[in-house]
Parts: sequence; C-alpha cells; structure tokens
Amino acid sequence: MKRIALALCLLSLLSGLATVSGQPLDTAASFRKGSDQYYKSGGLQKCELKGVVRLQGYLCLGWVWFHDNGGLKEFQLAESTEVQGIGLPARTWVNLDENGRLDYVFLPRNLAIQGVPCAGNRMGREGIMTSFYPNSKLRECFLAFSATVRNVPLRAGAFSPVEFHPDGGLKSGWLAEPYQADGTVYGKNTRLIFTEEGMVTESYRRNWFSQAWKDLLDVFL
Repeated sequence: MKRIALALCLLSLLSGLATVSGQPLDTAASFRKGSDQYYKSGGLQKCELKGVVRLQGYLCLGWVWFHDNGGLKEFQLAESTEVQGIGLPARTWVNLDENGRLDYVFLPRNLAIQGVPCAGNRMGREGIMTSFYPNSKLRECFLAFSATVRNVPLRAGAFSPVEFHPDGGLKSGWLAEPYQADGTVYGKNTRLIFTEEGMVTESYRRNWFSQAWKDLLDVFL
C-alpha cells in the first residue's frame, strides 16, 4: 500500500509540473494586478510584468503579448540579445510569429543589420518597423541615412522604404542619386524594383511637389 501511495504522489507531482511548464508565463513571474487578459480558450493573451522576467529564453520588461498557442508574440528586451542570429540592443520591441520565428522589430536606435543601416527611434512600438523573412533575412526597413545598398545608391526617409528578396538581394528602393542599369539611367528620387537576379523590372518617379512635401515631412519625423 505504501508503494502505491508513493507512486500516486509521484504521479500527481509530475502532473503538476507538466501543467506549470505548459503555461506561457512562469509561475515565479509576477504581473501587475488587473493587467492580464486572456483568449477565449483561457490562454494568457497579454500582461504587464513587474520588473525584469526571463520568458522562454528572453529577458523581458513591461508589457508582453502571447500567441494563443502560448508562445511569445511581442515583448521588449531588457538587455542586448541575439535573436535568431540578429544582435538587438536593449529596449528593442521584438515580434515573433506563432512558430517562434523573428517577424519584425522596433529598434530604439539606428543599427546596421546584414550590412544595411536600419533606422530606429525612441518611440517604441509606435516607431519605425524593421521586418524579416522566416529565414531571418531582412524583408523591409527604413534607412538611417542615405547609403549604397547592394551597390545601389538609396535615399533615407520615412516615405522611402527599402525592400529585400528572401535571399538578401535588393527588391526595391528610392534612388538618392542617378543610377545606371542595363544601359538606362534612372534619375534621383526614382523607385526601382528588381528581380531576384538583380534586373530592373519597374520604375517610377515622384513629381516635384510630392517629393518636396515628403522631404519636408522627413525633417520632422
């Protein structure tokens, strides 16, 4: 009988551990009372942490969001951390997809990623987005300053996003100065769209009024 009782106690303990490990938020972590919200399934959707807490391998602070499957969805890094090969500074807002892969981030400052000067700012989740493909290659960003990217002179600006192909090649961007490709010279402020092989497939220019207006806005953004 003693052996049976001991076995039942052990089974109950293991069952309890399994339940705890399946929760998105470790039981040792605490969140601000009333900040927690849940999915209809009962899973934790978001909450505001008290202090710095390690969640699923990341040191987080402030508000955190979870996917319905319990995986981290959105959080702010409490320390400089490498996320899937991308070195990110503290205070970066990180967004992961349901499979735990890097989706997009909001950088607290300018940062070179894969040779590209990506813009950041101090607005947090309302700032400038930098996104990634599932293979962690850059998908889209805004330049911190005008620069030559993949041998093409591109301009910076809140209205001049730069896009990339999944293999890292340039997909589209706005020219910072005239650029020649396949015998054709494209003028400054022209948007070029490239194939994965690096061929220009489309181009168009902003009119002078539209460009002047966007240049003015870029001064204040």
